[in-house]
Amino acid sequence: MLDSLSIKIIKWPLAQSAKLIDKCGVTANQTTLFGFALGCFALPALMAEQYTLALAFILLNRICDGLDGALARIQGITDAGGFLDELDGGMGLRLDQAGRNIGVPLAVPVVRPGIVGFDQFFI
Repeated sequence: MLDSLSIKIIKWPLAQSAKLIDKCGVTANQTTLFGFALGCFALPALMAEQYTLALAFILLNRICDGLDGALARIQGITDAGGFLDELDGGMGLRLDQAGRNIGVPLAVPVVRPGIVGFDQFFI
């Protein structure tokens, strides 16, 4: 239910942004790799308990993830692009979870077991 609403909201801005990025010669795969690199910076930010900075990196990663799909629809979908997109999504989840496990203080027993249990499911 929320997906259909959010798609309606973000579809037009993503498509317009992708058109501009495409004119600059940036490929969907380059966008995926750039977004992945930004997402990787969330890990040290989470470890340092800089949650606002980590959130900014994660949001930028998600924006790049949306843009790479919109670019791929313009430029043509490839198997390599699909692989990179899956790799980005999977590794992003694992890096985010690892950073939160390391960044959450041991003195918070109520929060930590839930996060550890969630991590064990994905890792």
